[in-house]
Formats: sequence, structure tokens, C-alpha cells
Amino acid sequence: MQYNKVMKKIFGSFKSIKIRTLLIVVPLTLAYPIVKACISSANRLMIFSDTLLIISLVLLAFGVLFTLARFGDFDITRYVFRRGVDKNAKSFREYKKDQEDRRRETFNYPLFFGLVYLAVSLFVAFVLC
Repeated sequence: MQYNKVMKKIFGSFKSIKIRTLLIVVPLTLAYPIVKACISSANRLMIFSDTLLIISLVLLAFGVLFTLARFGDFDITRYVFRRGVDKNAKSFREYKKDQEDRRRETFNYPLFFGLVYLAVSLFVAFVLC
């Protein structure tokens, strides 16, 4: 049971996945590896695997930052900047509660796709090549 809570905290709810976002994210993130593999003259599968590995590492880096944001690590920083601009801002407790409510509705796409692309890249590199 504890494992499910941690996974939900890191990724968010899988119920929050939006098909429209998937239809935009997947082609954008796979465009470079596919194009690079198609225009290469030799060893296309290895080129695809290498470029997919690069994309996955970039996505994993963004996913870790997004995970930190989902855990609320940047809430105080955002609040201080918002408070500096708007002197009539709500209290930090209200702001933090609003942010937690908003975060429940998000899904960590970069981390999820980074892990999936990393697995696909390793599979292609070690099994198919």
C-alpha cells in the first residue's frame, strides 16, 4: 500500500493522463530519433537507440525537477516571488493548500516518458542490435 502512495506522489494519478497531451507529446519527443534514424546511411537501429537515449535522459532530468515541484519543494520560492509582486496575496498556508489541490490533477509526463524511452532504448541496443 505504501508503494502505491509513493508512486502516486511521484507520477500523479494515471487517471489524470490526457489523451490530447499524449497525442502531442509522443510525436514531438520521437520526431528527432525517427528522423535521425531515417536519414542515416548505416546502422539505423543503433542511431535510433542512441538518439532515444539522449531524449530519455533529457526527459528524466525534467521529470526529476517536476517531481521536486510535485513534492512542494519550490512552493516557498514561488510564494515569495508572488508576494513580492502582489502585496495582497493570501497567506502561505492557503497558497500551499491551493498548490496541493492543483498538483493532484497533474501527471508527470517527462518522468514517465523518460523511463519508457530509456527502457525502449536499452531494449533496442542490447536485444535488437
